[in-house]
Amino acid sequence: MKKIIAILSLLIVIGTVQFYRPIANAKESSYHPIPINANNHPLYIDSLFQKNGKIYITVDYIQWYEGDAANIIFNEREKDSGLTGAPDGYYIINDDKKLRTFEVMQDAGVFMQYFNHSGSIGDKEIIWNEQISIGKLLSLFHDSNNTSLKDYPYVATMNNGRITKIIQQFIP
Repeated sequence: MKKIIAILSLLIVIGTVQFYRPIANAKESSYHPIPINANNHPLYIDSLFQKNGKIYITVDYIQWYEGDAANIIFNEREKDSGLTGAPDGYYIINDDKKLRTFEVMQDAGVFMQYFNHSGSIGDKEIIWNEQISIGKLLSLFHDSNNTSLKDYPYVATMNNGRITKIIQQFIP
């Protein structure tokens, strides 16, 4: 009887731990702006490649604006647009097209919002901050079914000249 009680207790503990465990690919229900600071850089990814066992990324820095800031910049730069503010609430400036290449840490966090999971056109869906490996991002960039990944802005976190995190920026 003591064995049965011990086994049942153990199963209850395991079940409770499993129930409260955070899920890595949990679907969040809303968008959260990414803070831009000295370590976080908005950019477009030009290419991802491997060389001598390391992963490198070539990027094009951009300026990313949201909300009121986007409307102000949009109205300054697009005076003849006939619009009163930035469409969809964001505005991107890419005046400096200089490309820069950085090493990406093997354990860099990569968080995607939208990509083709299986190669089927109907398999694209928004999953807020879905974590994938840098190796997976590398393969997605070389997959012809995901050519639009270059069209999305990203925010990269830098530490000592190397990239430690990449977040795909959601655009409506």
